[in-house]
Amino acid sequence: MKTSLLLFLVAVVWHFVYDGIIAPSIRLHLRNQLFILRDELRQVLIDGIPEVDKKAFWFVHGGINNFINRLPGLTIERAIALSEEYENNTKLQQLLDKNIDAVKNSDSRIKEVFDKVNSVIEVAFIANMGGWFIYIIPVAVVWLVMSNLSRLATNLIVAPDKDVERFLPNAYV
Repeated sequence: MKTSLLLFLVAVVWHFVYDGIIAPSIRLHLRNQLFILRDELRQVLIDGIPEVDKKAFWFVHGGINNFINRLPGLTIERAIALSEEYENNTKLQQLLDKNIDAVKNSDSRIKEVFDKVNSVIEVAFIANMGGWFIYIIPVAVVWLVMSNLSRLATNLIVAPDKDVERFLPNAYV
């Protein structure tokens, strides 16, 4: 019981430290990266792009602006909700696919910034769930151990007696 309470206390302290200190620092760093990417994108516009690529520019520029202040909101729950909305809403699906195609078919510098922004957003999703890793890791370890125990039991059941005796000597002899 004492060990369980100690492990729980460690998990709670980790969660507090991560969500209160580490995650905000990571998000600040990611936010600064978004500002840099927005500046890179603006430089592309200043250098000049074809008129047909301006739509793609504004899609990516608007997306960066949207995420600069919304990094803390990038959670797994919201990702699942967005995914479900995308699957169930054909109008939204068509609009997003059209916008993504516009970016993918645009100037290579716009695509490069777009890909970098995607990487920043992915890191933000991971960073926002980092406080929960301390709870997820023990569950994953128990699951792995249990799946290996099942395989081990299966092997022991069909193993020859001499091998079973070698690995598990009879405790009652």
